[in-house]
Amino acid sequence: MTTSYSCSRREFLASSCSLLATTALAPSLSAAEAPEPVIDIHQHTNYSGRTNEQLIRHQQVMGVTKTVLLPAGRFYGLDAKCGTNDTVVIGFDELRLNWKLPGATTTQLEILATRGAFNSVLPANPERISVPANPVLEKVEGFFHGNCAHCHNATNSTVFDLRYPTFVQNTVGQMTMGSGTTAGLRIDPGKPDNSILYRQITRMMLPPGLNPMPPVGVQRAPDEGLALLRKWILALPHP
Repeated sequence: MTTSYSCSRREFLASSCSLLATTALAPSLSAAEAPEPVIDIHQHTNYSGRTNEQLIRHQQVMGVTKTVLLPAGRFYGLDAKCGTNDTVVIGFDELRLNWKLPGATTTQLEILATRGAFNSVLPANPERISVPANPVLEKVEGFFHGNCAHCHNATNSTVFDLRYPTFVQNTVGQMTMGSGTTAGLRIDPGKPDNSILYRQITRMMLPPGLNPMPPVGVQRAPDEGLALLRKWILALPHP
């Protein structure tokens, strides 16, 4: 005996969706013993005043295994007090992590060490940029090392070295050498607006042959870094 049953289109769709949902959930339930990595991409840093500790705790509670932080750019994300491009460090190493975030009492290296992020103990004196006699230069060297040294280093023979140990000798009073860069002094003592390096970082109204730096990933000049660089150049001895 055949029994027929009629249902509305709405009932049919609801039943079909329930069946599909059950099917889709089944693999995740059976894979509970070996969960897949959870990758969380945030298009912001320093979001709404949260500390790094709060962010890390939030990711731990949510079960996130890898977090990728991106800058807010220069438009809408800034309304939520997100960090701009200069808040993102390209690459991590002992030197880049051996500094304190605003308001922090310990360095990022120490914070990561307490969380068991390293497979060995920290050295007694981790490498750091230190210029006690010139705090402005210390910050300028840190700015260039953190934002430029991933390309401008001794491993790349096509560009000059901007790492902190040789930053001053490679920039102050030194002529540009690249075929694609306008001729001039990289850093002209006392004259930031004549300094090729300073003008490249401003990224504003650059003539042909004067390319913005960094060349990618940045659309807006870092205000704080630019102000420090200008202050340092103005204070340099000049004729």
